[in-house]
Amino acid sequence: MAIIAGAGNPAGSGGTAGTGKGLNYLGDYAFAYSGLITGVAEVNTENTMFEFTIGGSFIVGTWRAFYDSNAGDDMRFRLYLNEEVVQSTSSNRNYETGKETNVDFIIPPYAKVKLTFANITDTSANAMAASITGRVYA
Repeated sequence: MAIIAGAGNPAGSGGTAGTGKGLNYLGDYAFAYSGLITGVAEVNTENTMFEFTIGGSFIVGTWRAFYDSNAGDDMRFRLYLNEEVVQSTSSNRNYETGKETNVDFIIPPYAKVKLTFANITDTSANAMAASITGRVYA
């Protein structure tokens, strides 16, 4: 499968592969880096890290969300497929410093994907980031 590198959905939105809410393709691989999302302080308000729709292929891979702040707040991360939560994990930063985990997934063809985070314990501003990496199959 020869997919051209580009930011955004499989149709490609042009530009260079980098940070943002879209998915990037490089050969048979897909990846995304959210970059730092900073200053988010609302309790239980979901903040979108990624949001994209894939084409006729499917992706087997891993996502990981992590703190860039040295804060003690608890965070909840949710992965949505077609607007339904299919995976959720949380991190208690007071006790699990640096232990945000990799979460495996399979994204089916034509799925709308969204990854969010929410501060579930406090109103301090935090900096969060996430990455997605995977193999694309026809």
